[in-house]
Amino acid sequence: MGETGEAALKTCEQEVEEGDDQAESVTVTNVEIVEEGTAAAIAEVEGSPLSGQAIAVALKEEEEEEEGSWKLDEFMGFANYDAAALGGALEELLNEEEGADPTKVECVAEGVEGMSEEEAEAMVFEKNEEGLEEILAGC
Repeated sequence: MGETGEAALKTCEQEVEEGDDQAESVTVTNVEIVEEGTAAAIAEVEGSPLSGQAIAVALKEEEEEEEGSWKLDEFMGFANYDAAALGGALEELLNEEEGADPTKVECVAEGVEGMSEEEAEAMVFEKNEEGLEEILAGC
């Protein structure tokens, strides 16, 4: 979902440098080998806009690293979508912005809570901001 290849790597590196939206911790459970070198798992994130969400992820074994070293390959979508948690985490993040209008922030958070799982996945994993822009226009 979203960017792939060099574009994805560049975006990821830029986000790490900026420190935007980094999680404090990630708990990975339900790891299941799909085929040799690939696996699926559930990641639960804390300390970012995805706090409280369970996310299905694809993992890939690193060939150059020592055996047993796995890295994130792709976000597959929400495993257990919690609209209220996503809206609340976004509200908290937006309220940290200098000059944030609390009324608009609350309106946007409520709009995000009303998003379907599919709309939220597009916003979060594909960086598709259309739904968010529509919400903001109505606030």
